[in-house]
Amino acid sequence: MYLIYKMKTFTINTSTAETLYEILMANKIPYTITTNKKKDYSKETTRWNLPPFEDLDITTKNVIFKVDVTFYDTVLNLINPEKTSKNIWMHFNKVLPPKLDYTFSIEHQPKYPIYIISLNRYQKERCFTIKHLEKMNVKYRLCIMTRELENYRQSLINNNFINCVEIITIDDNMGLGGTPQRMKCWQHSKELGFNKFWLLDDNIDGYFYYNRLKKVKVDSGIVFTSLENFIDNIKEPVGIAGHNYNMDNPATTMRNPFQVNSKVYSSMLINTELLDKFNIKFTLKYNEDVDLCMECLKNGLKTIAINIFVSNKKATLSVKGGNTDTIYDNGNKFQDKVDCLLNKWGDEFVEVINKHKDKRPHHKVYYDRFKVDKKITPIKIGTASNYETFGIHLV
Repeated sequence: MYLIYKMKTFTINTSTAETLYEILMANKIPYTITTNKKKDYSKETTRWNLPPFEDLDITTKNVIFKVDVTFYDTVLNLINPEKTSKNIWMHFNKVLPPKLDYTFSIEHQPKYPIYIISLNRYQKERCFTIKHLEKMNVKYRLCIMTRELENYRQSLINNNFINCVEIITIDDNMGLGGTPQRMKCWQHSKELGFNKFWLLDDNIDGYFYYNRLKKVKVDSGIVFTSLENFIDNIKEPVGIAGHNYNMDNPATTMRNPFQVNSKVYSSMLINTELLDKFNIKFTLKYNEDVDLCMECLKNGLKTIAINIFVSNKKATLSVKGGNTDTIYDNGNKFQDKVDCLLNKWGDEFVEVINKHKDKRPHHKVYYDRFKVDKKITPIKIGTASNYETFGIHLV
């Protein structure tokens, strides 16, 4: 990466480039950026009536910052260049400008019902998703085991959790993990007259808004309403939509505002009307959300994961409760998890890999091999392009 001013070129590393970007923005110093991978998504997000999204690839060596020479002295006051070996590295002063920050309006109530499936996570330190929906002032429903009903009721009262609309229960999960609970929510939402519903895992530690190389925690239902409006404005059939994982999207990694025909897990907006037509439903004991996405693609339906808002989902087995002590409590817990997908889909779509430190087996799914067209077109082209339109305020 390079910073160019007054005909001098300085090589800078990745972390320095991120800081430089902040400095130029905060001090309102005119600059231009060129890179082989840089793309301006402002028109794309406006077209889809999505919140502002500006991205920058600072991982590539092809990034060039060009600062107007008239701001040479200003830049020098902020940056202290020192020559080392063959390169000139940029070293910054200890005093940095304030980071770009946002606040969000809480007047966002999703139009589709939200369900949280939960098991043995009624304790205050474990009920992550519930706590964050309460902060958002968003209504939701809980689906739990009948035997835990009193524990969850008492937790809602003790913690002043007032936004739970209803608790629904199942008596037995038949050894199938969360699948029976998921299908219970599916059916319940249809009985309420909805053709879509939100299905959330209970270990989501909030959501983030990603923009301009920064992630800011969002305590607002905008994370749901923005995606609802986006999906309902697509002509093509979208079976599942949702939020990508925070852990899979570092702030320094360039991405599109959304991904078409990829994974959607843990924070899902499911089109039951569409999936019912193809007899697609949750069935597997393990990786049931992975399987559902694959079934959609096999039948020619699209899946969409948004990157503007990402869910801070806790890693599997990192939080006590859930299915940690049930379907995962056996000698072959992770091998069974992988084999469940491999036995159904075969090695054309699923590969077994070891990506964890403890070398436990994990799955890699090749979604592109389903050959589903990624083109999506808006029913109505949006015009909104500023933060205030979406209830996002610059601090």
